[in-house]
Amino acid sequence: MKTCKLIIEDEVNIKLEGLEVDVRRKLANALKFEVPYAKYMPQYKLGRWDGKVAFFGIGGTGYVNHLDVVSDVLNKQGVEINELKELAEKQKNSINMLNEETSTQEETSKDELTLRFDEFINTCCIVRKDVEVDSCDIIAQFRIWNKVKPKRETNERFNTYLKTRFLATRLQNQTKDQCVHGFVGVILKSIEYKKTLTNDPTETFIFECCRFSPNNRIATNKLHEEYVRYKNKMGLNIISSELDDIKKYLNNCEYVQKGTLYIQEEKFTYEGYYGLALKTDNPNIRKISSNTGKKVQKIDSTTGSVLNNWTTIAKAATHENMSASKMSRSIKNMIMYGDSFYSGNEL
Repeated sequence: MKTCKLIIEDEVNIKLEGLEVDVRRKLANALKFEVPYAKYMPQYKLGRWDGKVAFFGIGGTGYVNHLDVVSDVLNKQGVEINELKELAEKQKNSINMLNEETSTQEETSKDELTLRFDEFINTCCIVRKDVEVDSCDIIAQFRIWNKVKPKRETNERFNTYLKTRFLATRLQNQTKDQCVHGFVGVILKSIEYKKTLTNDPTETFIFECCRFSPNNRIATNKLHEEYVRYKNKMGLNIISSELDDIKKYLNNCEYVQKGTLYIQEEKFTYEGYYGLALKTDNPNIRKISSNTGKKVQKIDSTTGSVLNNWTTIAKAATHENMSASKMSRSIKNMIMYGDSFYSGNEL
């Protein structure tokens, strides 16, 4: 079989050496195209031009984009390009290496984050067609569950993961004072927040004056100030270790995550905790006004100790997230709520 040499001069031009004139002429004819407006040109009317443009010269020059046509013509003429096979193999090896590198990077990335996302969905969520979840809540719960210092890049990756796996849409159940978006097909499992210590004043304060929720957040200094007020109200001794006690408890608490918080209302950054907020800070609590002057106490049924107290039924109902009438019935009938009940005395 006859052979020729292919020279790739640059990104556009090529040249073939060692071809006979007849083969070059066939290549020129194969890469000749008619110009639509040729019949209007003077050269064509005078018979000096056939009205076609050739993209391969008789001297063996051509273009890289036409290599497939050149190869077909040469194969029909029994001519083989020596360098073409080597070039094709080299390109094939390069593509294979690139695919392997891309695959390795995707697997590595999946090992680091995607598998972690999968584990969270399997552990903390229910996947079902008829459920939905607030996007802020599920991202916030992953931040707490992951127990790693929160990063913006991780939250963005998790949001992308959720959009890929579930349907992002406006939720049907609108429970907030603004339009809520989320994902259909997944919902967070309910979390039962339990005490782990016995008669610990710090834990009692956290469970009585604060509310656990994935999307909550609170600054440490604000929590410390509220703890001091709580101790004053309850008549407990105030010592210098309140702040350390709060940090020690929350750092070991599975329901919150320490981090740097940006408080939008104050437009400032604080050290604090995700997953926790004061009950009085909850914007969804309905404000209740009342003229009743009955002092209300929340009492632990097992120890008899006072967990919290309020000057009116209205304040107690607001703090405990119930209506004033329900609070009044609870006091009158001494209804048990877990291990505690409410008691009222006239002021």
